[in-house]
Amino acid sequence: MKKCLILLFLLLALSVGGICAMTFDIDKDKDTFEIYETVLHGDSSAVNGIAVKTEVYNAHLNWKISYTAGENPETDVKFTFYQERQYYDDYERVPAMDIYPVDGFGISSTSAISEEDLMGHYGKMAAVIMDVAGRTEPGKSRTEEVKLIDYMEYYELRFSFNFFQIEDNEYVQETLNEYFKIPVSEDAVYEVNILKNNAGEIISADLWRTSGGDYWALESLVTDDSVYLLFFGTLGKDVKGTDIYGESGIFRLPLLEAGQDGRKIDFDNIEIIRSVKYDTQYFRMLHGAEKQILLLYIEDGKLVFDVFDTEKNETVQLIPLFDAYDDIYIQELIQEEDLMLVQIDNGDFVLLSAQNGEYRPELTNNMEAPYYWNIDIDYDGENLAVVTEYNLNFHMWVFDNSSLRFEGEYNTGGIGGGNMSTRFINVEWV
Repeated sequence: MKKCLILLFLLLALSVGGICAMTFDIDKDKDTFEIYETVLHGDSSAVNGIAVKTEVYNAHLNWKISYTAGENPETDVKFTFYQERQYYDDYERVPAMDIYPVDGFGISSTSAISEEDLMGHYGKMAAVIMDVAGRTEPGKSRTEEVKLIDYMEYYELRFSFNFFQIEDNEYVQETLNEYFKIPVSEDAVYEVNILKNNAGEIISADLWRTSGGDYWALESLVTDDSVYLLFFGTLGKDVKGTDIYGESGIFRLPLLEAGQDGRKIDFDNIEIIRSVKYDTQYFRMLHGAEKQILLLYIEDGKLVFDVFDTEKNETVQLIPLFDAYDDIYIQELIQEEDLMLVQIDNGDFVLLSAQNGEYRPELTNNMEAPYYWNIDIDYDGENLAVVTEYNLNFHMWVFDNSSLRFEGEYNTGGIGGGNMSTRFINVEWV
């Protein structure tokens, strides 16, 4: 018994000593590390007046770092040790309605998958699975290609509401599917794979489109009083404005006041406020100033920026940004209160400034950014500063109206000895 007690006290002493040593090791350098600059283009005078702020953390350690760049750089560090585990939740909760057609899925289980299971998860697509399953022998697998038009005329749409509650969600799902319909095209071919156990029960099923089908653009945004839906398809019920705008376009779904069980969609006053060409490729629909929607899409060989007034139901600004080409896509989109940066996949970007809901292109250039987790921008009226962060280190560029003035890498030397994360990166002209 005495030997056990001695051993217990010895282990306790060693563990306390280890904790003290660890705390001392962190404490001795907690506010004294350096940031190392490597200039890749230009010189450090171009970043005079730029301040970079970031916060690095794990469950118990936190460093708030301010770095003033330039010819005489300064670093300010504030370290905090938390006895209790810390949790950070920086996700921006923006109300949204997501829309997607049930267009393919895979499911597997160690137990039997029933038709009710399939219907609950995949709606009308369950009929396709059950049809092929009817030709699948027990203990065997089967693969078939089918034409979806043989099973259904329209895709089933799913509407999900993030960060705001909709009253009577099941009724809303059914009613929205009565209004908004995406026809199944004649050439849409799907591969179906079924696996049954020896008892003849389905234990694995998947269904994927292999060819054909149409291009869909289903975007939405939510304001205080409406949901705006960018929709290509046909209407199963009449709404206001179809005699002017047709059946594909931007729809306004008014929201009624919130009750105890959530908001209601005013189905009696759904209206289409803008028509769109069926073959137009849309990339984004964004919030603008009050009573504005911002759109990015391809028209007449250009990727354009469209400022749409939802009160007048008309475009108030149309700004061509880039010449379009095959498979063009938006690489990065940064939207701040009075700035927007749009970058496409070849590295070209445009910076737009905004004042009183009116946008103006400020500069264009090309930026080949290494892989990053966080990005921020700031503009002083003449120079654009861009900073990206990856693995606690950051990269900085400065552009003026005609050229790249500066590019540099900044190494923090491994804050906290690893296993750390970055909450944000912020750049500002001061």
